[in-house]
Parts: sequence; C-alpha cells; structure tokens
Amino acid sequence: MLKPIRCVLFDYGNVISLPQTLEAKHKQAELTGLTISDFRRLWGQYRVSYDQGVIDGNEYWSRILAHSRLPRNENLISSLIRADIESWHPTVDWILGWAEKLRNSGVQTGVLSNMPPELVADTREADWIADFGPLYFSAEIRAIKPFEPIYTHVTQNLSCAPSETLFIDDRADNVRGALRSGLNAIVHESREKTFQLIASEFELPLP
Repeated sequence: MLKPIRCVLFDYGNVISLPQTLEAKHKQAELTGLTISDFRRLWGQYRVSYDQGVIDGNEYWSRILAHSRLPRNENLISSLIRADIESWHPTVDWILGWAEKLRNSGVQTGVLSNMPPELVADTREADWIADFGPLYFSAEIRAIKPFEPIYTHVTQNLSCAPSETLFIDDRADNVRGALRSGLNAIVHESREKTFQLIASEFELPLP
C-alpha cells in the first residue's frame, strides 16, 4: 500500500538548483588566488560554520583568504559572496514544475536546506520561492543536516505529521538523518530514479 503524503520538502542545492558548474568553482578559486584543489578544500573546511550561521560571509571568506597571498578587502569579499550566490542560481525546471503540480493537487511544498546567511537572504527574494512553504534554512535555525537538531526543529513545526511528509535530498547522510527523525526521505540521483522510488512507495502525483 502506498503511503499518503501531504507535504514534500525539497533540498535546495543539487535538487531545486543545478549543481555548481566547474566554471563557477574556477571563478571563485581565481578570485581567491588559490589553486582549485586548495580552494575546494578550504571551501568545505569552513562551510559547516557558514551554513550553520555561526559565521557570516565576511568571516567565511576572510578565513579562506588567510591561506592566500592576496590581501583581504571588502570589495574582494563582496565579489566572492556574489559569485558564490550566483553559482547556485540556476534551477531545475522539472522540479519546479512538479512542485507546482503537487500544490495543485493539495500537497504542501517546502524547502529544507543547508544554506549560509547571504544565500538565504537572496533565495528568499527569488521568484520561484513565493509558492513554497514552510522554509527551513540552516543559517536561520542554527543547525545543519544531517544532525538531529535541524530535523527536530522541522518535525516540531510542520503542519503535517512527519509520517505524511517526504523529504528529497541528494545526500544519503542527510536522508538517513531525516529517516531517524520519523520523516519519509529519499536520495535524489536523477529524475528517473526519483520517480521510480516515489511511484513504488508514495501516493503522490507524478509529472
């Protein structure tokens, strides 16, 4: 028997948004004066604190630039923040189209994403997000996936029961965290695999 779902929560990066391109990654690395390998290592090293809202963009990029020979200045940091934000702008048409179809069928659609403060502010101004809700962003909650506190916050604030909520994320560890909290959750790898999983387990309209 298929599980009835009243709310679908989408991750943002690599689900609603397209993956960062190699070109975008190289652009940011060039701005810092670091090699792409050093840049990506440092990008990930400090990203947890940034996504959690413990530090802001100025502190995040200052930490990365501390490993570079380039002098830190406000213009450079502003350029890095903007380049990072813009690298996540492109969205996946079929995901947004499916979300609209879900809403038209009476299913609530929301967002649950690890996202730093400046990207949260930008995303809240995006045209596509107007019809999404609830919105759960790590920098606002001060907790990140895949750890328990962010899922506890979600399950305590949802208007739907966790058993009637489906979370879609591209990372298996985030999905495992959601499952431990009582949410339904699947790993998004491709359009075809995602819809195969949904069709076999959940009572939801497909495109």
